[in-house]
Amino acid sequence: MLDDVGRFDPELTSAEDYDLWLRILARGYTAVRPPGVLAIKRERSDAMSANYLKMLTNLCEVYRRVASDSELPEDIRDGRPGSDRRLRCPAPGTDGGEDPQVAR
Repeated sequence: MLDDVGRFDPELTSAEDYDLWLRILARGYTAVRPPGVLAIKRERSDAMSANYLKMLTNLCEVYRRVASDSELPEDIRDGRPGSDRRLRCPAPGTDGGEDPQVAR
């Protein structure tokens, strides 16, 4: 499967796991959730996930990649079928400026 979809992208400094999951699912592979506790997350002020702007910037890059992947079906590139909500992402190379908004 990883030969088909690729591995973690070292250019992403966060959200690389989400990028991989989306590529796996978008190419028709299925996921299952095993029973039980899968992870324990500690909340720390210096954690990477506490850097909201960095996380958002990389998440938006992941969404841009999905949207521009011509090998994926159009309904996947456009977002969830039937959804009219879109995340407004900062332009590449900017600091994001205002807080992100969900368009309605």
